Amino acid sequence: MKVMFITQEDPIYVGEFWDEFSKNINQLSPNIEITSMVSLMPLGKNNKIDLFNRVYNMYGFIGTFKVGIKFLKSKVEKKDLNYYCKKMNINYVSTNKIHSKDFLEKASTHDLIISVAASRIFKKSLINSPKFGIVNIHSGPLPYYKGMMPVFWQMRDGNKEIGITIHSVNEEIDSGRIYKQEFVDISDIKKLDEAIRYTKRKGANLMMDFLNNFESYYNNSEEMKKEGTYFTFPKRKDTKKFKRNGYKLI
Repeated sequence: MKVMFITQEDPIYVGEFWDEFSKNINQLSPNIEITSMVSLMPLGKNNKIDLFNRVYNMYGFIGTFKVGIKFLKSKVEKKDLNYYCKKMNINYVSTNKIHSKDFLEKASTHDLIISVAASRIFKKSLINSPKFGIVNIHSGPLPYYKGMMPVFWQMRDGNKEIGITIHSVNEEIDSGRIYKQEFVDISDIKKLDEAIRYTKRKGANLMMDFLNNFESYYNNSEEMKKEGTYFTFPKRKDTKKFKRNGYKLI
């Protein structure tokens, strides 16, 4: 099975997924060929001021400073997507033109595309290009906690387990059919930063299992319920409730 990944260059958290996945790449079934990793422009990079304001409104001055330190540290370590591609011996592609004719032709030569924190909404033309469509991994128990920062919102609501869902992609956000859904225990974790890192690594292991047992998961998918919840980027008032649950952000 020929597979392509689409993701974004987020060294702070998405790198945790790729670090775990690349570390266990030898556990992947020999009939699975990962050809490439497509890197999209990071979410918000077109408007850095808007991104900074969202982070600042959520984390405050000290928290934003700590996030910046983590970002700079990742740059020094140089563990970007290209690093993980070399580690897994797959092609690295940097583009935002995923709906162009050339890219669609390339996508059509694959059996499956997997989205890992991709920063774009996929159009029908791309979704229909691979034989088995596009699959996404989301750190929320879909159809609940759709949207942004699902780990934050689950912790804010006092959940001691975080849902992780692998699902098919359609033209709606975090919708489609559910292939695999599991819950991970975070009862001993008190920081959002740690919880996100932990769930990213757990997600990498779930994705490895999904690929190795693709036929079984694909043939036994479940229709996602229509009701659910959707969240956007947290604001300061949301972090106050989050902290009242005894958690820290970073």
